Amino acid sequence: MYSSSGDLRVASLLLRHTPCPFSLLFNALIWGHSVYDTPEDTLNLFDKMFFHGLLPSNFTFPFVLKCCADVSSIPFGKYVHSQCLRVHKSREL
Repeated sequence: MYSSSGDLRVASLLLRHTPCPFSLLFNALIWGHSVYDTPEDTLNLFDKMFFHGLLPSNFTFPFVLKCCADVSSIPFGKYVHSQCLRVHKSREL
């Protein structure tokens, strides 16, 4: 709700104070930061998501890749692409 209304500060606080963050919360924040033009924050959230052992959904990857293009980060884009392939492969098993 906070991400969709553009209140990314409160949404980020919610994430920081959630004892066991979950994928949906990260996805909402990634979407919000990508839509409201904070691509660096989007990429940081993507990294944090993996740090917490959470897998992104099909919903996550297009927004993160868009942000890679926005900041012209080819290496991070390659990293995201490899994670996308890895996640899809693990879901097929």
